[in-house]
Amino acid sequence: MTRVNFFSGKAPHQIHGQSSIFKNDTSLRPGQLLVGKVTNIYPNQQAQVLINGRPFVANLQTSILLNEEYWFQIKSISSVIQLKVLSDKPVSKRNQMDILLKSIGLPATKEYQQAVSMLLDENIPLEQSSLRQLSNLLNELDRPLSSKVFAFMSSRGFPMQLSIYDALFSKETFDLGEQMKQLIPELKVLTKKNSSHESLLKRLLSFTNVDNTADSRSLWNILFSEAYNKDPNIYLLLKSANILPESMDFSEWKAFLEMRDQYNQTSSLNEAISSLLSLIQTEKDSASPSHKHINDYLLEAFKNLLYKQLPPNIEKTLIHLLANNMTQQQHESLSNVKDDFFIQFKNTVYFLGLTDENNIKNNDFDISRQPFEQSLKSLLLQVVNDDGSMEEKLNPLLKMINGIQLASFSEEDHFTQVSLQIPGGKLGVDSDIYLDMEGKKNNAGEINPDFCRVVFYLELKNIGETMIDMQIQKRLVKLTIRNKNSEVAPILMKLKPMIKHALENINYQLSSVQFRGFDDDEIGASSTVQSSFKPKNQGVDYRI
Repeated sequence: MTRVNFFSGKAPHQIHGQSSIFKNDTSLRPGQLLVGKVTNIYPNQQAQVLINGRPFVANLQTSILLNEEYWFQIKSISSVIQLKVLSDKPVSKRNQMDILLKSIGLPATKEYQQAVSMLLDENIPLEQSSLRQLSNLLNELDRPLSSKVFAFMSSRGFPMQLSIYDALFSKETFDLGEQMKQLIPELKVLTKKNSSHESLLKRLLSFTNVDNTADSRSLWNILFSEAYNKDPNIYLLLKSANILPESMDFSEWKAFLEMRDQYNQTSSLNEAISSLLSLIQTEKDSASPSHKHINDYLLEAFKNLLYKQLPPNIEKTLIHLLANNMTQQQHESLSNVKDDFFIQFKNTVYFLGLTDENNIKNNDFDISRQPFEQSLKSLLLQVVNDDGSMEEKLNPLLKMINGIQLASFSEEDHFTQVSLQIPGGKLGVDSDIYLDMEGKKNNAGEINPDFCRVVFYLELKNIGETMIDMQIQKRLVKLTIRNKNSEVAPILMKLKPMIKHALENINYQLSSVQFRGFDDDEIGASSTVQSSFKPKNQGVDYRI
């Protein structure tokens, strides 16, 4: 399967372009290198230069020829632009790379030319400082340069450091879910496991579909193992789900846990469950579920909270419990897809480690957190610190998480772009799911759900490469599905009433649904990404 490169903005079948919201910067700034055509020559070393289709009057200090193109560097910008001519040789398509690289003291090798050509193709402003940093990066690399990664680093203004390059290269090249799955057997066979090894293994299992029969625990047992630590968020979650009596305060809950400790010493866990059920029974008219079905009861109660506004600490606890309880078998039913995708999405947001450094910066990182509250990244670092022999095995996943962090968020003026990479194993998907969201920022600095765009790139079992592009303006939704198979179009039209009804249920209106091939016209997408869905039901693809 062809991997779509999120750096290049190019997908299979020439999917390319920029979104209607995020455009590459076409403004001019000091230090920028660019080609301009001399369209008029004035006295006092002034000339009219056509740059990016716009005429500018510029001060020049080098003799140049009319109607020729040259490489320029912008020295300053005011009412008249100060331009430095990099070379007195006119530029042509054949020699423009040679002239540029030689004029700034870099070798005109194929590697350098490819890197600069990528920047020009993506309309990324060239600057002498970043091109010189490229030289340092090439000296450190022990493999050919990925010009796509270099172009992405330049577009984001990242320092040309090997660590940043390696992180982004890992994000571009490897599959997150597969990296996680490869570590699980390594951790399981360790003869000397400590608590950090165990915590890391549990976190990896919460993301993947690796057979965990030997380690599986019911939702109830997971909940109680965490509650054993007297975590108040467990208590608050149970109260939010109406599982604990309204009148039960935290001190009573702690007293119950202490009673549960006694049960562990003298009796089975079932007796503790029965005790809690009896508490519930006193507050509810309807009969409480038998403890045989306690897991289903808790699962339903917790899932009822999924789309409610909860304090972040309670939502995080909720997602932790549900993600650890998810099994691949749960996803056979299409009715569960929405909940399961949302759980895995939130699990990635909360527990991959995307915000760890930001939390530290904002003094929102408690080193005394329980292991079940820690992100995958922080647990990886902890194991590397505790067990140096694991460093070589854990570093590839750490690099990849760093790359996902670097590529996950960008802002431009009043617009925000978020790109997420979600392990797909627990959803019955062989490879990662990629999700792009972009839109105007609201007053809270978040993507405005009334004005935004969501793009999925999928590899579906029965219909192949598929793009779902959802553009939202004033809560009106324009949905475009792209696929090479025209047979999809009538199926899509049959689904239109269902899509319309589903959107109305969440206060959106469907303005149009259209099917297009990949080659119909240019496709605007700010970050081209891919996913591969491998559904279990014959003839039915994963439904979002």
